[in-house]
Parts: sequence; structure tokens; C-alpha cells
Amino acid sequence: MAVHGGVPRGRSQHLVLKDGFGRYYIVSSLASRNDTQVIAIEGVTGRFHYSATPGVDMFPTAEDAIESFSRSEIVCEAWALAGYIIVGNEGWLLTVCSAEETFVVPPNRSILTVEKSHWVRIPLQYGYGVL
Repeated sequence: MAVHGGVPRGRSQHLVLKDGFGRYYIVSSLASRNDTQVIAIEGVTGRFHYSATPGVDMFPTAEDAIESFSRSEIVCEAWALAGYIIVGNEGWLLTVCSAEETFVVPPNRSILTVEKSHWVRIPLQYGYGVL
């Protein structure tokens, strides 16, 4: 079962957004939760910020979260986040765009093979080098 251009049913979904001011956010709808979290990527150091405040960085749906931003654009759609590194004055977020179910192990757990990934470059005003 290949998954392309969308999120398989019962899986997590992540959107990387850039707002009208050049700030980056990760909008995450996890399969294990009934809400959507917004993780802000701090534009100076690249650190992630999340406070679990309803209406600020926690919303009922991804659509509600996206509507809370003015002039935002979706930079990347993924259904998994694989890594994040800060190098110099750039943050690099590794996302999984598609994967294939390789096999299933008991008690019905899928093992997936990444077919397509994407690095999202996030410019920073000041980075810490490699963390």
C-alpha cells in the first residue's frame, strides 16, 4: 500500500507553514490525538515552542489551526517528521512525504519504508551550529 500526496487513514499529518511575516510553524494532527497542535519554530535560534494553550497552539482541527494565521502558505505536507538539525543560521526539518507498507508484525503493526522525503530549509537570524 503506497501512500502518495496524502495521509493514510489513521496516520498522523504534518504541515509546515510560513506566515506572512516569514515565521515557520509545524501544524501536527497526530493519529493518537483528537486535536491539532501548532509548534512554532523560533526565528532567531530555531528552537521549537509549544505551550498547549487552546486557541494559540492547540486547535480542534488542522483547518482551524491554519485559519488562525494571516497570509500563510503551506511549504510542505508530510505524514511524518524524521529529524531536525540546526546548521549555522539555518534549520533543516526532514519530513516523510510518502512511504510503503513493507510488512505487518503482530499484533497488527505496520513496518513502513520511506519512499520520498523532503528537507525543509528554515532561515534563522542566529543559529547555534550543529546541535
